[in-house]
Formats: sequence, structure tokens, C-alpha cells
Amino acid sequence: MGKSKHRVKDIKNLLIVEGATDSSFFKELCNILDLGVFVFVATPKEIGGTFNSKTHAFKALDDHLGQLNDSKIERIAIVVDADAEKHNQGVSCTKQCVAEIAKKHGFTPPESDTKNSCLFQHKDGLNPFGLWIMSNNDNEGALEDWLSLCISREQESLFEYAKTCVSALPEQPLFKPLHQAKAEIATWLAWQEKPGHGLYYCVEAGLLDETAQQYQALVSWLRAV
Repeated sequence: MGKSKHRVKDIKNLLIVEGATDSSFFKELCNILDLGVFVFVATPKEIGGTFNSKTHAFKALDDHLGQLNDSKIERIAIVVDADAEKHNQGVSCTKQCVAEIAKKHGFTPPESDTKNSCLFQHKDGLNPFGLWIMSNNDNEGALEDWLSLCISREQESLFEYAKTCVSALPEQPLFKPLHQAKAEIATWLAWQEKPGHGLYYCVEAGLLDETAQQYQALVSWLRAV
């Protein structure tokens, strides 16, 4: 396994994410959930990687899965964006990359794909590890696409107006079409009581609908892991 810059000896439950934005969001989410265990949310750089990215998140998973075998870590999960198929990414490609890493460590993917819970089982009965592909394990996208599916009822009209404003930009926007949801969520957050905060503020300020299907699906997956 690779060397960790910030190895914490008492890490038992590791959630690997792509970057700092995702990390702050999931730290806040795990904080408010009664998961029964402490979850160490980490970017690749925080656990020994050189850069924060999807590719380096995969490498971090490869580096740390072996620790389940020697009981240094009890549970591992990873959250990555699907991104776009036309950029040699997408859901299928992402699942295949993780499946190849899993196979090296004796894990097998689920027999059937489910949107609510993607758990890789181990042939020797070790704890399974979890994979969640944003936005919903089925469509292209990122964390912001998931957030757009979980906006609270009180915030729906404001968010719809933010979407309208982004779509009505007088000139061709500089961002890629795949990043439309990122622009919409950023615009919506800029109009909140405390503008300028990251995605974690969606949880901190109670801006999400905890009864939304996708919110419940992600929470169920976290509990399953």
C-alpha cells in the first residue's frame, strides 16, 4: 500500500472523496446522521496522494483496501462523480474502474446494480466496501446534480429562479454543459442568508429535503456501509 502523509492510527471507517468541496459536504452530512460510528472523510491528498482528483481517489482506494485484510481499517467507502461518457468517463466506466481495483483485493461487485446501495462483497467475509457514483449511480453528473434533486420545498422557487438566471445568460457561458448544475447550485447558494459558503452549507442551513428520494438513497447507502 502507498505511504500516507497524514496517517491516523485510529481510522476505522474511511470515506474517500475526490476533493475538498466534497469532503466538507460529507463531513457535515455524516455529522448530522446517527451512523453509530465516526467516519473519517478524506481527500486523496489527506491520505497520502499527490493530487485531489477522481483518478487519485481510485488510487487511494487501491492503496487502502488492503488494510481491511489486516484489520487496520474496518470499513471503506468511496464517492466519486460520474462525469461524462464522452470524456471517457460516465457511470459504466467508473464502475468498471472500481471493479478492477476490487478484484485485486478479493472483492466482487454486486450481482445486480441498485441505485440505493452499491456494496462490494469479499470472498473471505470481510466487511464490504461501498461505492457511490454521483449523481445517483445511474446518470452522468456530480455532487451538485445530486443536490439539485434534494432541494427543500421552501427553497424550490429560489432554486428554480437561479436555474432560470443561469440559462438566460446573454452570452455563451465559459463553463461546460456538464457543469450546468454546478453553476446553478453556486448561484442559488450566493442568494442565501450567508452567501459565500461551500456545499456543506446546504446541510448546515437545512436547505435540503431529507425526505427526497435521492437524499434517502444516499443516507441508506451510508448506513449500509
